Amino acid sequence: NVRLEFAHEQVELSVEDDGEGLNSYHGEGRPIRRGGIINMHERLAERGGQLVVFSPPTGGTKVVAMVPARHGPNSPRTPTP
Repeated sequence: NVRLEFAHEQVELSVEDDGEGLNSYHGEGRPIRRGGIINMHERLAERGGQLVVFSPPTGGTKVVAMVPARHGPNSPRTPTP
């Protein structure tokens, strides 16, 4: 599932699946590398946003990226009061 929401002050993108989750192991017992998640977290933080990752031991993962909405002449969306 992929969801994109625009709020007054924030844009939120969430991606969710029902796979094995981030706690699973692949190959010869080596854990999954999570460099992509670290990079997403750092890039969002640079823009005043945050990344939240939910991955319960039972499987599945939900990644939520939130960033402040920019309002101005180049903004594709006009804020509502």
